[in-house]
Amino acid sequence: FDMNEEYITHEYDVVIIGAGGAGLRAAIEASKTGVSVAMICKSMLGKAHTVMAEGGAAAALGNKDPRDNWQTHFRDTMKGGKYLNDWRMARIHAQQAPDRIRELETWGAIFDRTSKGLTNQRNFGGHTYPRLAHIGDATGLELIRTLQEKGVHMGMDVFMEFTVRKLFTTNGIISGCFAYDRNDGTLHVFKSKTIVDLDLRASGIKKGKRSFLRCEITLFLKELKHKDIKVPCISESVTDITNEIINKTLLTSQTFKFHKS
Repeated sequence: FDMNEEYITHEYDVVIIGAGGAGLRAAIEASKTGVSVAMICKSMLGKAHTVMAEGGAAAALGNKDPRDNWQTHFRDTMKGGKYLNDWRMARIHAQQAPDRIRELETWGAIFDRTSKGLTNQRNFGGHTYPRLAHIGDATGLELIRTLQEKGVHMGMDVFMEFTVRKLFTTNGIISGCFAYDRNDGTLHVFKSKTIVDLDLRASGIKKGKRSFLRCEITLFLKELKHKDIKVPCISESVTDITNEIINKTLLTSQTFKFHKS
């Protein structure tokens, strides 16, 4: 944008772009440490797509069937994703989901209960056991209400109906963003030590770069396999190796070299 135009500058320790369930939970966690947090949302707070989650939230609480556990949840998740999932994230999700549901209850979420007063759970596609904690058919609405109230009370600043148009980098690291307020057209620059962009689904890593790497590495590995050239961890699938290379390349800037056996 034209730097000669007038704009308003904001400085925060953490700026979170996206006010759905993930963004709100990130804001709450950041606020716990005492840092300044700004949340930018493209619509009104509480209108994110999280409210569309009607089925429930999956967690292996074992309230309806004591045989349920995080290992089974993990297996169901991997199987449902045709084993293309990031298994590390799937494992963390399965292990931590019960604690996150209990945490939401302590923050005021009102889940449906069993006759014994436990969080009720119901069946859903792909799950071996009844696993979805729910609030009728309005689970998402209850989750977003609980998270936004908790976040606001912890002191985060909310910028509603803002559109982010550009991310700024300093020495290759995202350090801020440019946005405009759709209510009055004013321009805003946010400076931050940390940007969490839930619209890109990756903290500072653009989808295009990740997709490009995935395509290039997958083709390279398939070419090596076709030429009968062994690579490290050859017993793993091409997808597993590709994910490993992408994660380490983007997150730790390591260089990988492949050698003929």
